[in-house]
Amino acid sequence: QRIGAEALDRLLAHPASARALLTATSRRLAPQEGLLPPHQRMAALGALPLMGADHAKANFPLLAGALQSGKGRVVAARAVMQLPRNTWAKEQAGPVAQSLLAWAKTVPAGQRTSQSYIETVQVAQEMASLLPPADASRIRKELRDLSVSVFVIKTVHEQMRYDTPAR
Repeated sequence: QRIGAEALDRLLAHPASARALLTATSRRLAPQEGLLPPHQRMAALGALPLMGADHAKANFPLLAGALQSGKGRVVAARAVMQLPRNTWAKEQAGPVAQSLLAWAKTVPAGQRTSQSYIETVQVAQEMASLLPPADASRIRKELRDLSVSVFVIKTVHEQMRYDTPAR
């Protein structure tokens, strides 16, 4: 059902209404990918982290599916990095990391310094950290061989600090 832009603005002005709209949209993402046009699917994937930590565990499989299928891979990679790490399903980490590794191998060397490539490979490395040590080491080594050393520093949403890798 379609609603006008003005009605949508009023609806999104209220956090509870916005969360209900996101929940309804996320339900349309899971069963059949064809329910949403591609641009709406990308917007919905990108908005999933905005549903909050209490919905993150349910939203992770949707994002993992997009990472594996390649439909919205970059948007899903950015979104999954915004979810709390303790909500990531370990059983899906292996297939996601393998899928992202296979994808990374297809990216031409000249495009491996792009922001989207770097962020997506970072997701693969984070997923690898959830795997048994032998698998994690193998995947990380292959990813290192495919990329250049780049450090991505982002602001933490609604906080006055940066999200930097812990060393």
